[in-house]
Amino acid sequence: MLKKDRHPPLLLKVLEALEKRKSLTTYEADTKRRLLKGWQGEKLFDSMTENIPGHQFILNDVRLNHRGTTFQIDTLLIRATEIHMYEVKYYDGDYFYENGDFKLSSGSPILNPLHQLERAKTLLTQFLEYHNFSLSVHAYLVFPHPQFFLYQAPPIREFIFLSQWDQHVRNLGSSIPLPRYADALADLLSSLHKKDQPNSDFPSYHYDDFQKGLLCPGCHSPVHSETKVCTCDKCGSTSSISSLVLQAAEELEALFPADPLTTGRVYDWCERTVSKERIQRVLAGNFEQKGRYRGTYYV
Repeated sequence: MLKKDRHPPLLLKVLEALEKRKSLTTYEADTKRRLLKGWQGEKLFDSMTENIPGHQFILNDVRLNHRGTTFQIDTLLIRATEIHMYEVKYYDGDYFYENGDFKLSSGSPILNPLHQLERAKTLLTQFLEYHNFSLSVHAYLVFPHPQFFLYQAPPIREFIFLSQWDQHVRNLGSSIPLPRYADALADLLSSLHKKDQPNSDFPSYHYDDFQKGLLCPGCHSPVHSETKVCTCDKCGSTSSISSLVLQAAEELEALFPADPLTTGRVYDWCERTVSKERIQRVLAGNFEQKGRYRGTYYV
């Protein structure tokens, strides 16, 4: 049973929103490509875990803090007496494993993901002990890309390559029904999850930097709201006004998370080309309303 879903990294959402309305720097474009590739690998792994037989809770993208130290886990599988944690690395192409180091085909070393895995496993074990849960923790590095190959890799128990996944699932075996404390643990982990927050890696920008108005979701060119459906003059794609307003609202939410999402702010972001009544209907249908009257905002 899925207990916690996965969401795109906040920085990826910010960079995708930025790219629609201004040019990215080379560094920002490279960062966006890296994050998007990682996100695609994690979603692929989610599809691989959907059909694991037996009784378990699955929690994706868990970020915790234990005694001042933050750590992140791509996927947790909670069973009756044990936890399986997975770190997903969507590498593609040829890599080498030499003297405990990961290297690109060029010979350049990269950070060893085993170290990240071991750190997260240690912190998760301490976290469980602190909260009085006695479950063994098994940690794995998953490489789900079909075109990834790691030369000279010794048989390391923590490594799972795509061709080994089905055997890994069989090795998990059937599981007994979950005890009550498993539900309590899943709820605790979900409640203590730390949301993604802006940090020093985030680009600097201001509201006035951006082109306002409705944008084509395909080519990001400006479109005009004359009817319920808009056709882009540049690429010919069609979109409903409601979908374009929702896209604009999601951009605002990603770019300016500290500011309340209101009808007036979306109206201004759309360059006042859509009525406030239509915007309010879109927000009410896709977000949770907070406050009343002039204090109404959406989350």
